[in-house]
Amino acid sequence: MANLISFQDEAYCAIKQMILDFTLVPGEKISRNQLQEQLGISNTPVREATIRLQREDLFQIIPQSGTYVAKISLTKIEQAKFIRETIGTLTLARAQSWLTPTDYKELHKILQLQSIYLNSNDYAPFFQLDDQFHQYFYQVTATTYTWDWIQTISMPVNRFRYLRLKLMDLSWDEILHQHQTILNALEQQQTELAQQTLCEHIHLMDHDLFQATHLFPRYFG
Repeated sequence: MANLISFQDEAYCAIKQMILDFTLVPGEKISRNQLQEQLGISNTPVREATIRLQREDLFQIIPQSGTYVAKISLTKIEQAKFIRETIGTLTLARAQSWLTPTDYKELHKILQLQSIYLNSNDYAPFFQLDDQFHQYFYQVTATTYTWDWIQTISMPVNRFRYLRLKLMDLSWDEILHQHQTILNALEQQQTELAQQTLCEHIHLMDHDLFQATHLFPRYFG
């Protein structure tokens, strides 16, 4: 039983990554047999992973037609941005009185690492540190369950982030600059500036989203 569960997790993580990095593109019809051969995993774990990914809106099963990679929902992106902005600004305000000098040191370390990856043009870990930076405020305020929930509903946003990473030029320096502004503002007890910058940070993708829908209209729904 334990092996079956681990194979299911392995299949789930591998297929999900293929969706995120656009090895499987939105709207593409998939074959479970092909996935089995590609991953070297038997039918049952792949089937269970497919069901799990369907629940997360990454696969769409159309009766009498087949299983397709779900398109990126523009409506869900907008709703996720609204939730991230609303809860994120409240979390920053709450974190203001919880952060310690040790926390600030840790947050500065994250930004220093981001700067190193930026200068090395290594953008995948740069984005991982982006999440780590924002997650830190939820950890400090003991609201990690909220963070996990936000990550779940932010899947369309994360898919778009990978598309930007793969196919488009980004304002990398601006992303890092906004992180630094948020952190400096919190250190200086300028909560409103931190909140305003977070909102600008969340909406930094708006221009790129407009561009992407014109460059890759079949990826979006």
